[in-house]
Amino acid sequence: MEKKTKVEDVNKGTEEVELVIDTKNPLIFVGWDLVARHGIGYKVKDVIEKMDELGLPPEAGEIRSKSAITRALREAAAGQDLRILVDNDEQMLFQLTRISVEDDERYGKIAKYLDETHIKFDRKTEDEAKMIICDNKKIKTFITEKFLVCKEHYRTNDITRILLRLFSKHSDIILIRKKGGAYMVPSAYADLVGKVKTFIKGLNSRNRTTIFKVSAEESGDLKPIFEEVKKAELKAFRAELKAMEEEDAKKSENRSCESKQKRDNRKAKLAEMARKIKIWSASLQYESEELNELMKKCRIRIKKFFGAVVEDAPKKKKAKPAEAPAETPKKKPAAPVEEPKKKKKAKK
Repeated sequence: MEKKTKVEDVNKGTEEVELVIDTKNPLIFVGWDLVARHGIGYKVKDVIEKMDELGLPPEAGEIRSKSAITRALREAAAGQDLRILVDNDEQMLFQLTRISVEDDERYGKIAKYLDETHIKFDRKTEDEAKMIICDNKKIKTFITEKFLVCKEHYRTNDITRILLRLFSKHSDIILIRKKGGAYMVPSAYADLVGKVKTFIKGLNSRNRTTIFKVSAEESGDLKPIFEEVKKAELKAFRAELKAMEEEDAKKSENRSCESKQKRDNRKAKLAEMARKIKIWSASLQYESEELNELMKKCRIRIKKFFGAVVEDAPKKKKAKPAEAPAETPKKKPAAPVEEPKKKKKAKK
């Protein structure tokens, strides 16, 4: 059996789309286990191309230099102490300290800090040979090589982040295991799940995916998890709005242009949360009064702060029943006209 429900399209503002829910199997279990190719990872270029081939939304992009250099240094540290001393728009400055752990009569073990190495990452230059500055040539060569590899390759945890962002933005996904690797997706997004399965297998034939339908009877156990996750999201959103109000109160003079952008972002975010709760409620055949109340409070706070009401979806105005035409007053029947009585002739 199938059930159709209308929700706002993620990419089309307030425009509604019709989603089909499999009422017999309303949820899909999704899990994956990724294996890094050659122990390095997946080329950024290959990942972007595969997503484009399958028609998946472009959630993958180039790895930022900051992420690449930090990862390269962490790998190079290997038992050494790594600290970020400076981090601004122009440069990043790291300190790498070699540590020696030795036996001690009093404490058993102590750490001795030996030599220190400073590495500077220049963000202004585009010349890769001049990006990394270090007095120790051996360390500089090693870190430069690591940096180039990290800049051009996604790790398995990067792929997982991309997939979670993909599901979160274009459908929804709930983690059902604290350590990760096990998720639930509404059956209305079965097409997206199929594309993700093909994408994961295309990255590496050794990658494994576990996907199966979850029946309505089994789905009932997920109601507490669904409510807990969505309650946490709404509470975090309310706290975010409250922090914005407090910040705005301090900077009331600069509110004019900045608050419009904030208002639009918050309205979009709340509408997105409402859409997800609606599709989950329809899938689980479950309505939560507490979630509805939290959503209402978020709307009130947005209205109070931004002066705008946020609705789940545009409400259609009910057509007023046509008024019956006014009755024309009935005319009273005219009184019968009495004929003049004939005068009797007088007797002679």
